[in-house]
Amino acid sequence: MTKKRSRRLRKKLHKNEFAVFGFTFSCTLSTSTDSYDGLLDNFLDFIESHHLVVGAGISSDSFDGFITSNDRYGSVSEEQKAKIEHWLSVQPACLKVHVGELVDANV
Repeated sequence: MTKKRSRRLRKKLHKNEFAVFGFTFSCTLSTSTDSYDGLLDNFLDFIESHHLVVGAGISSDSFDGFITSNDRYGSVSEEQKAKIEHWLSVQPACLKVHVGELVDANV
C-alpha cells in the first residue's frame, strides 16, 4: 500500500522524485599485482573527477563497492556508469569486471 506523503517528507526520506541512485561494482584482481595502492588512488581520482563518491573494499583477489553521486539529490547517470565500467575493464589489474544496475541508494 502506497503512503501519501507531502513533498517535504518525500524529500527528507529521499523518496519518489528525490530518490538517489547508484550501483555496485566488483572485479577479480590479478594475482600478479603486488601493490593495489596505485589502482585505488587512480580509481578515486577518476571517481572524484566525475563528482561521484564510492564506498569500496579491496583485498588480495577482489575489488568491489558502491558508487553514488556526490550531489545531495543527485544520481549516477547511465553514461557515468558506462565510463566507470570501461575504466575498470581497461585496468591491467582488474579481471572479470561486473557492474550492477542502478538501484535506490537509500533502500
